[in-house]
Amino acid sequence: MSTTRDTEFLRAIELTSGTERGDIDRGLAAYLADREKESREKAQALYDAHMAKQRKLYLAAGGRAEYERAAEERRQLAAAEAALEEHVFDAVKKKLCAFTLSPEYGKFVVESAKKMLGLCGDDPLVVYVREQDSGLVPQIKALSDRITVKTADDIKTGGIRGESAEARLIFDDTLDSAADSQRGYWREISGLSSELQVPSSGFNEIRPDGSPITENSEPDPQQLKPDTQNSYRIFGINGPVVTVRGRTGLEMSESCLVGSEQLIGEVIKITEDAAVIQVYEDTGGLRRGDAVVSTGAAMSVTLAPGLLGNIYDGIGRPLSVLAAQSGAYLPKGQNAGSVDEEKRWDVKVRVNEGDTVSGGQIFAECPETAAITHRAMIPPSVSGKVVMSRGDGSYRVNDTIIRIESEDGQVRDISLAQKWPVRIPRPVRKRLPVSVPLITGQRIIDTMFPIAKGGSAAIPGGFGTGKTVLQHQLAKFADADIIVYVGCGERGNEMTQAL
Repeated sequence: MSTTRDTEFLRAIELTSGTERGDIDRGLAAYLADREKESREKAQALYDAHMAKQRKLYLAAGGRAEYERAAEERRQLAAAEAALEEHVFDAVKKKLCAFTLSPEYGKFVVESAKKMLGLCGDDPLVVYVREQDSGLVPQIKALSDRITVKTADDIKTGGIRGESAEARLIFDDTLDSAADSQRGYWREISGLSSELQVPSSGFNEIRPDGSPITENSEPDPQQLKPDTQNSYRIFGINGPVVTVRGRTGLEMSESCLVGSEQLIGEVIKITEDAAVIQVYEDTGGLRRGDAVVSTGAAMSVTLAPGLLGNIYDGIGRPLSVLAAQSGAYLPKGQNAGSVDEEKRWDVKVRVNEGDTVSGGQIFAECPETAAITHRAMIPPSVSGKVVMSRGDGSYRVNDTIIRIESEDGQVRDISLAQKWPVRIPRPVRKRLPVSVPLITGQRIIDTMFPIAKGGSAAIPGGFGTGKTVLQHQLAKFADADIIVYVGCGERGNEMTQAL
């Protein structure tokens, strides 16, 4: 590294006075950005050349020796990347060590202790320093009699760490953590570590789809084609959002299973070289490199008899079934069908063999409750001639009831259950006029604020003004056969009252 860059690094710290952890991070980031700009093109050129050669080997499907040679080149490139990283961060460590010898270092330590003390309020604070920094102990203790200073062997480079048991706070202003955080940033911007994995022990190579070639396996010509599999790898994680890189082939609103626990996610953004997936469960424990498996279909709900009377979470999982499986505290990744697929329903079929049917036509009925009859309709995109009808009987939701042959000769089995994408509104043949009043059972509403069947209404109001109670009254006394309650951000006690 040149003397000019060394001077720029030290100046970056000096310009910010070096008395805050953020200043140290910014100084390191400026230095690493300079180094990254210099090495990125060379590293990327090596990587591109390697991948071009790998693609030729894959397409050639040559022999075992070619795979072993490709694996060795892959290991060498990974080793070169690791060596580059160590070279850069050895220099970073030297810079940080030089900083601990400067006058600004003492100010940095004292200011960090003062900041920690302020965040603890009136609670005591334990500060840990290196043994080499024992000369700074009097200055730290002079800040307050609530400070206790101890030495820690795990602080190698410098800085301080603070703990407050009463306030349940832990502070880390060590230079070691500053270097570690910048090392993670370096790996992020280099982009090579996530794309290049050294084959693990026992494997000579990894095929383009990620499957291992073991000692006894032969090259599979199908596996050597461009990747058409539905499995990808996590590149980045930001809260409930994960990113996969490369030309994934994923589509918007496509449903995915993320990580080893197969958390349910949905594709919400696609760029030229990446896809962003919204995960609808806690992403704690996910790591870069974990698998993301596409289901090949949009996120959908099951429309079938058995929905009434159930309680579902936001992605259509029946909470009563999940609670029966694992208790009141639901683990991540647990799943269950929206309806009981083994329950039998007394079905009356309304079409016969030879009938011509189209989307939206009722083909079967079954009593879902004592008061509600479930009417099953032909899917909107299906039309044609009924070539098989099983007649009245007892059926499960996935049993074939009728079979339809379209004009182009395609045959489709129709059951009581249908999958419908949640992002696509259900089609309607026509919109009926809103002309019949909905009797709510609340005289003040029916008189002063009448509501029509098929219309909509809102109940605005402040906290504790009775909005939820009014909802309960409407659900109990309104002239409606089915009440669907959707709770978004509701308090637990309000949900309990509603249920």
